Amino acid sequence: MGLDMKDKKKICGEIAWRYQNADKKGKGKLLDEYTVTLGYNRDYLAHILSNRGKTRYVRVAGKTVKIIAEPAP
Repeated sequence: MGLDMKDKKKICGEIAWRYQNADKKGKGKLLDEYTVTLGYNRDYLAHILSNRGKTRYVRVAGKTVKIIAEPAP
């Protein structure tokens, strides 16, 4: 039995800061380790970890909307 979505989000939140501040080799090691643990595709996990806590602005119906990916703790 695998992890549920709540546990996966919690783990991603804990490692996002480490991933964002790691060098290329460190990022590769984190991805190798956590793709097995979480069961995510490597590219998808890299996307989640690199964008966590980032702010984006989008225009919707002529208004600017601020979107923040779940902030890293």
